Amino acid sequence: MPDAKKLKDMGSSEDQTVNNPVAIVEASNTVHLIYCVEYMHCFHIRSEDDGLTWSKPIDITTAFEQFRSELDWQVIATGPGHAIATYHGRLIVPFWMATYAKSQPLKKAVGVIYSDDHGLTWMPGDIALRDAGEPNIAQVTDGRILITARNSHQKNRRILTYSKDGRSEWGKPLFAEELLEPGCMAGIIAHPGTATQKGPCLLFSNPNTVEREHSSRRDLTIHMSRDDGSTWPYAKLLQAGPSAYSDLAVLPDGTILCLYESGRDPPIIQRKRDWAYATLTLARFNLEWFYNKQD
Repeated sequence: MPDAKKLKDMGSSEDQTVNNPVAIVEASNTVHLIYCVEYMHCFHIRSEDDGLTWSKPIDITTAFEQFRSELDWQVIATGPGHAIATYHGRLIVPFWMATYAKSQPLKKAVGVIYSDDHGLTWMPGDIALRDAGEPNIAQVTDGRILITARNSHQKNRRILTYSKDGRSEWGKPLFAEELLEPGCMAGIIAHPGTATQKGPCLLFSNPNTVEREHSSRRDLTIHMSRDDGSTWPYAKLLQAGPSAYSDLAVLPDGTILCLYESGRDPPIIQRKRDWAYATLTLARFNLEWFYNKQD
C-alpha cells in the first residue's frame, strides 16, 4: 500500500501548515529564509531589503531526496531556529527527518543541506547525528561547524558533533555534561566578544531540567563555553518557571537577544493537554549581565 504521508494533499496557501522557518543573513545583508510545508516539501526565498519584499519561493525538496537511501523519511523539518553563513560563505541549514514505518531500522536523524552559490542551488550533506532531532548550529573559532541536537538518550544530556566543512565527516557524537536535555529545542550562537568583554564564546539556551513532560519545561538558562563547546562551565538563569523553545541572536554592538516560549503555573489546557507556554518573550541582555552576580 502506498505511504499515506507521501500522498498527503499539501492544501492551498490558506489551509496548509507552513513549518520550521530558518533564516540566514549573509555578509552582503541578503536574508535567506528556508521553510517546510506539511513537513514534506522545502522551499527557499530571499530578501535584499531586510525582509520588506521576498523572492518567489523555489522548491528545494530534491536536496533531501538523496537521504532516502539511509532513511526513507516521511517527515522533514528544517531547524527550528536559525541557520548560518560560514566565514567562507557556505550556507548551511541543519534539519531533522523521521519515519514512522516500523520496518525501518533508522527512525530519526539530523542532517544538513548547504549552498556554495548564495542559495541558487542546494545540495545534501551527510547525516550528522542518528536518533536525534531539532538541531541547532554554530561555527567555532577554528572554522569547524558544531551541531547540537535534541535527543532521547538516557544520559539526559545535549548531544553534539563537529565537522571541518559543515558538509561531511561529522565526528563521533559527544554529550555535553553541563547541558541538561529535557527533550526540547534549544538555541546556540557564536559571540565575538566586545571591547569590554573578551571573546569569542558560544552561548546556549534551553530549559535547565531533565523532566521530559511538555508542561515540565522550565527555568530557561543561558550557558557559555569558551573552548568551542568542549565544556560549558558558565550558566545563568534567564527565566524562572515555565519556558521552552528558544533561539539566540547577537546584534552588531554585542547585545544578545533570546526569543523564547514563556508561560505560567499552573498550565492551561490546550489541544487537550497541559500547556504552560502562553506567550513569546524577547529578552535583551549583554555579556556584562551574564557575568554580573546580581540579576
